[in-house]
Amino acid sequence: MALETYSTIRRDGKTAFVRTEWRESLEAVLFDNAGRTAEGHGGRAPVARFVFDGGRGVLKTYRRGGVAGRVLRESYLLANRARRELNLLDFLYDAGLPVPQPLGAMWQRRGPVFRGALATRELPAQDLIAAYTEKGHLEDSVLKHAGRAVRALHDEGVFHADLNARNILVSDAHAYVIDFDNARRYSYLNQFQRACNLLRLRRSLQKNGLPGPVFEALCSGYGIQSFPSWLDGVYRVKGALSDLARRRKPSHAS
Repeated sequence: MALETYSTIRRDGKTAFVRTEWRESLEAVLFDNAGRTAEGHGGRAPVARFVFDGGRGVLKTYRRGGVAGRVLRESYLLANRARRELNLLDFLYDAGLPVPQPLGAMWQRRGPVFRGALATRELPAQDLIAAYTEKGHLEDSVLKHAGRAVRALHDEGVFHADLNARNILVSDAHAYVIDFDNARRYSYLNQFQRACNLLRLRRSLQKNGLPGPVFEALCSGYGIQSFPSWLDGVYRVKGALSDLARRRKPSHAS
């Protein structure tokens, strides 16, 4: 990370790194909730959209899922997730990879526990599910852009910890990958790691009702035609077991 690009702000027991050119505007967003226009969810993380002097942005608050999330919610033991993701995202963006521009991060430490949030520039694109739902189909050219975006990250050694249909954003001419929480960058990604990432994505597409040709076109853009049969089988069995578990899960009246 180029430290001269960012300014450090300490206030109210919290610390933030923000892009220096928009320091005052981003400080108001992070510390005073200024400029927020809408809130929703990106996966398990609460997401707020905001306006600032440089345009429009997205603010993600880190939140746990599963059993741990019921107890710790937004707290992480000895893990500054916001700073870690900012560092990786800044590197990827400066390298010209298809990711959102990082604007800054804020965190608060209480003893060994961290809470945090990450601000990025809003992208003029929709996730794969939203784009498919709106149009009823996705052009092969769009899906090939998505495949090439994933391939570019893999070629850089990036293993995405949660590559799913909501973390790939597309427009007619561009595709982006978002949400690098827990992602790792290696010197090289082997074929097994690449296949695992892609098969996880296939499962996400299937689970959200996107037809098989969507994944096929994406793989065409990526430049892969097939997967090891045993690994393909493992992911299909995992998917079937997951479907079975969901069907057996008792429903609760609201």
